[in-house]
Amino acid sequence: MKNIARDSSGRFRWKMNLNVIEKNIPYLNEGFPRGYCYNKPTLFIRGENSKYIRDDDMQDIQDSFLRQRLKTLQNAGHWVQVDAPEEFAETVLKFLSF
Repeated sequence: MKNIARDSSGRFRWKMNLNVIEKNIPYLNEGFPRGYCYNKPTLFIRGENSKYIRDDDMQDIQDSFLRQRLKTLQNAGHWVQVDAPEEFAETVLKFLSF
């Protein structure tokens, strides 16, 4: 429901740019180029019950994000902000105030 809106005639329309998504969908699952390094603080948050960020992804993450932190939220799935909203907000605020 967050991706639709009413246009001036009252009809529903997509808010997202579907043409750009369709054009770039083949690239969405590509990883970062080998040798890519980001050297600013970066926070990764994963849910304990999610397979989205796996333990075996960590070497690639560490290689590409030199100042990374990983926080695993207990009893949370892929939507950590929904499953553990208070812990998620606390984690993000703590990281941003660093």
